[in-house]
Amino acid sequence: MIEAMVAIAMLVQTEDAEQAARRLYREGRFPEAAAAYAEMPASAEHAYNRGCALLESGAFEQAAEAFRLAGDAPGSLAAKARFNLGHALLRQAQSPQAAQPKGNRGEEAPVSAPAASNPQKVLDQLRRSAAAFRSVLDVDPNDAEAARNTELVRRMIRDLEEQMKQAEQQQQQSNEQAQKMQEQADKLDALANQQQALADQSRNSPPSQAEQRVQEQQEINEKTREQMQELAEELGADPAAGEAARHMQEAMQEQKETMQDLSDRRPDRAAEDMQEAADKLREAAERLREAARQQQQEQGQESDQQQPGQEGERQQASQQEQAEQKSPEEQLAERILQVEEAQREQRATNRRRYAMPVPVEKDW
Repeated sequence: MIEAMVAIAMLVQTEDAEQAARRLYREGRFPEAAAAYAEMPASAEHAYNRGCALLESGAFEQAAEAFRLAGDAPGSLAAKARFNLGHALLRQAQSPQAAQPKGNRGEEAPVSAPAASNPQKVLDQLRRSAAAFRSVLDVDPNDAEAARNTELVRRMIRDLEEQMKQAEQQQQQSNEQAQKMQEQADKLDALANQQQALADQSRNSPPSQAEQRVQEQQEINEKTREQMQELAEELGADPAAGEAARHMQEAMQEQKETMQDLSDRRPDRAAEDMQEAADKLREAAERLREAARQQQQEQGQESDQQQPGQEGERQQASQQEQAEQKSPEEQLAERILQVEEAQREQRATNRRRYAMPVPVEKDW
């Protein structure tokens, strides 16, 4: 900033401040032009001109503040300021972290997606942008471009609201699924404990108790089958449920062998099979519990990504999965990019129409 002010002071030695600022703008030296206009006496015209320079340099937040100061100016300047305010707010929503000069005049600014880092903040910015474009019509009811932009941004708002609603529903469903996994895991652990207790009782038990062990094992077998059915009903085709079911099937096979050993009056061998069945049930429970933890961790990562200044992608997804499974915000971003591409020429026209300093008569 000091270097910029020195340069401006040198220019003022050879030409007046207004001419110097306008020349800096024409040369594409937008940050310096903005600084030059900031040094001039406060007026709606100077605020508007400073906003134009800031908008071109990519300082969208500062540009919006400048255009707000000029939004109540008399005549056509108010319409121009409000239009550019809407444009600055829209660009801020698309790329809230952008703060670098965009280069020579006429070069297209990079179009960024609405920030997935904080959808609610983006939504608020889009709403303010739509309101700014709409306010142009209060000054100039015949401004077709302002009306078109109002509707365009409103469509973006509706899209983002729908995406946020879907994301919230998905998160709720994911939380419910994780809760079901936890509940099923707890039931499997309880069943494994029963099987473990029976295995401990069967070791070195006399053959006379074989009939009692058979009855007790039949009850556990029936509970295991019921638990298998409940698992399928609660978790459906979830991959973790499939893994748990596989371990349960192995446990049921061990239980089947247990019944044969008890029939053959081999309590020690039956106890070993019971122990294997208990271990398999615990493996099934652990698989469900691990899947629930992973799901909750992924939800936590998504929640962190919605905090301001934090961006990222799920660490568990591969690059191929990221390409095939795009987030709602990324899908919305693609649509906005398509709109921006189709309206590139119109934006250039808008820039020529509005984003130019207005001549200002000396008032000092």
